[in-house]
Amino acid sequence: MNTTVTQTKILLPRRRPDLLSRERLLELLDDLLDYRLTLVAAPAGYGKTSLLVDLAHQVDYPVCWFALDPLDQDLQRFLAYFIASIQQHFPEFGKNSQSVLQGVSQANLDIGRLLTTIVNDAYENISEHFVVVLDDYHLVDDSEGVNYFVSRFGQEMDENVHLVIASRTLLSLPDLPLLVGRSQVKGLSFEELAFRPQEIKTLLHQNYHQTISDAKAQELASETEGWITGLLLSAETMWQGMEDRLRVTRVSGVDLYDYLAQQVLDQQSAPVREFLLHTSLLEEFNEKFCEAVLGEAPVGESWAGLMAALMYHNLFVQPVGERGMWLRYHHLFRDFLQAQLVKHEPEEEKRILRRLVDVYAERGEWERAYAVCQRLGEQEVSTRFIKRVGFDLGKAGRLSTLASWIDNLPANVLPDDPELLSLRGGAAVMLGEVEKGVSLLDKAIRLFRDTENIIGLARSLVWRATAHRFLGKYQDSLVDSEAALGMSRTEKDFLLSQAEALRAKGMALLSLGQAIEATYPLEQSIQSYHLLEDEKNAALVHLDLGFVYMQIGRYGSALKHYEQALALWRKINNIAHQANLYNNLGVLTHLKGDLLQARTFLLKARECAAKSAYTRIEAFALSSLGDVLCDLNLYSESRERYQQAKEIARQTEEQYLLIYIELVEAKLSRKKGEFTNACQNLIKVERFIKESGSSYERGLWQLESGRISLAQGEYEEAARAFNAAVEDFRLGGQRVEMARTGLYLAYTKNTLGEQDAARMHLAEVFQNGASLESLYPLVSAGRDMKEFLEDIQTFPEVEKPASRLLEEVIHFEEGLPQLRRQFCPPASSEAAVPPALEIQAFGRGWVKVKGEPIVKPEWVNQ
Repeated sequence: MNTTVTQTKILLPRRRPDLLSRERLLELLDDLLDYRLTLVAAPAGYGKTSLLVDLAHQVDYPVCWFALDPLDQDLQRFLAYFIASIQQHFPEFGKNSQSVLQGVSQANLDIGRLLTTIVNDAYENISEHFVVVLDDYHLVDDSEGVNYFVSRFGQEMDENVHLVIASRTLLSLPDLPLLVGRSQVKGLSFEELAFRPQEIKTLLHQNYHQTISDAKAQELASETEGWITGLLLSAETMWQGMEDRLRVTRVSGVDLYDYLAQQVLDQQSAPVREFLLHTSLLEEFNEKFCEAVLGEAPVGESWAGLMAALMYHNLFVQPVGERGMWLRYHHLFRDFLQAQLVKHEPEEEKRILRRLVDVYAERGEWERAYAVCQRLGEQEVSTRFIKRVGFDLGKAGRLSTLASWIDNLPANVLPDDPELLSLRGGAAVMLGEVEKGVSLLDKAIRLFRDTENIIGLARSLVWRATAHRFLGKYQDSLVDSEAALGMSRTEKDFLLSQAEALRAKGMALLSLGQAIEATYPLEQSIQSYHLLEDEKNAALVHLDLGFVYMQIGRYGSALKHYEQALALWRKINNIAHQANLYNNLGVLTHLKGDLLQARTFLLKARECAAKSAYTRIEAFALSSLGDVLCDLNLYSESRERYQQAKEIARQTEEQYLLIYIELVEAKLSRKKGEFTNACQNLIKVERFIKESGSSYERGLWQLESGRISLAQGEYEEAARAFNAAVEDFRLGGQRVEMARTGLYLAYTKNTLGEQDAARMHLAEVFQNGASLESLYPLVSAGRDMKEFLEDIQTFPEVEKPASRLLEEVIHFEEGLPQLRRQFCPPASSEAAVPPALEIQAFGRGWVKVKGEPIVKPEWVNQ
């Protein structure tokens, strides 16, 4: 997800001249920061923002500012700005949070995971009290995702965080009643913010050098109902003759518009008046932006000069940005100007809006461009814009946004437009509506072929190839990806489709069990992505290739690709992908027999998973740690890791991992001689394995079934299970598992007296083992059959590899005690000295041992 953060939204606005007395401010802000949440709810123009700006200058704490706009209803955009607003004051905060946010798309956005990451990020990197201000919250109050996040953040944030929300409307946060019930909420309403007569007198005297009587101040307070904008929305001339016009000016509706037209707009020169009207359509503008949208300045004028005129005449503009180089109108004055433009120059308004769509699209500000399209209300402009940015929107993970924009078009547009059909179909596939996506892509492909649009056709074929793979139609996936590769063009967009087609072909081949063949298109895909300087996608394919090479036993090649992916993800600080990769590196080094290094990688995977709240990968890392501990005969510790992984897998509905853990639990029960329990574990997952259709999962099930039968002396049944498992692994190209299972099969055949069959299977086992670059995967099986390994050294066909494997088994078992001590060092025999404890439970809690602070233990977040 890529969101360009506009700094002006997260910078504290400039402080206006004091409007309220210091005593009144203290009255309103008294004990405000004793609460987790403070709500400031009042209609437009009651000084909510000014009050909070004053708050920022009164308190000693850092104030993190976030000025909301309607585009922030998009949760990803909201979170990007939310993180950036805090990072403005605390640079160490946000690295983990931004990494997690950038690593997800709308299709897999997990609010709970992101919330956990942000809360932990703040806990680890911010120790002092600070305030987060969300200004103009009413503009996003319709967003269910934003409301849920803010509500939960209010619950989960640490005591040093104070959330302040300013809104024109009453809030509908889900957990607000609970916070109120706990006395954790303070509120200010418009009655408390309304200006009192004495404050109106002070305001007129201070800002406009006008003196009025108490009676007139009371009358003005009644007329304006204390509405501060009604008092301030004027130049100095508004106050001239105020005493004679109190009953005429209600500063609302038609009266206000008439005043602005007669006393402000009509008083300006023609160039300034035109500039006011035309720039009212721009949310913010500077000299270059005016040139991009409006073209050349009028003859004899310059955009910089006209901007200076607005500032000189104090025409309701506010400098924004760190250096004040951009201008923004007061929203009520902007609305007035836009109404005047529509009334007097409707065609000019449409021309500017059309150009504004193009400029925002060029700048990558897609949501702003779409908002302008909606205001313009011209179907052709909206359609052209969506087709222009749709592919980039999809690449950025904004799939839900893309789908909703297309769905908002008139119903008669989609069926005949292949580009829209393709974009909507691709979004549907990635959002989990795979069958719907295929149907849309089928139509798009037919239309693209009719119009000979090669780039569109290639892109649609790649998306359909992915969809077919998701549906298990691997051969169809291969056909589509090869069809896309059969088209030869040189455009950059087409080269990107080629890179994606190569990846799709590689994954289709892998799914078909052709692991070695899959490496070639995947290697080409990486090269293409590097040429396109697309590092993110290149890293994903490196991970794919590492997995393929690990399956076929080429560990050196797998490691090379994992390291390249890790370097890229470190560069872009994607911690979630790093967690995934460290887990794979842990599995790889385990297969190579380096158990200590495997543990280091897997603990790093858990650390990254915890930082990014990537619970799915944490479960895999725990399971992988269980595998390592199991090899060390540390069965109790191993079972504990599996149970932890199982709990997470249940929460995340990770079906493969649940199956795998049931199988390893069967293995642990078998090793304890608890065959009934072991068989029950197999029965639990048998139905799920049949439904999944995975030959790999079926192979693992058959392997453990065979080992249970073997342990009970049921050799014929064991041989049948092992033989079925070998064929399943052969089908999927899993050489590691095929070699390991083949050793059990040879042992069983030899026990049955079928020496010729045993020798045949052994020859295949060691042939596969020779290509694995490590015999360690056979060591665990060999430990169950050392006498058999001693006997088969007399078989001429396998004498040397059998002797080598036996040496590996003996060497491992000799080093096992030392390895176990390194994993579980014995407790010191020295008498322990009770530590001196210091505990602070109030405010931000801490614990010190002998004067040294200790960190929050891992289990606190589990």
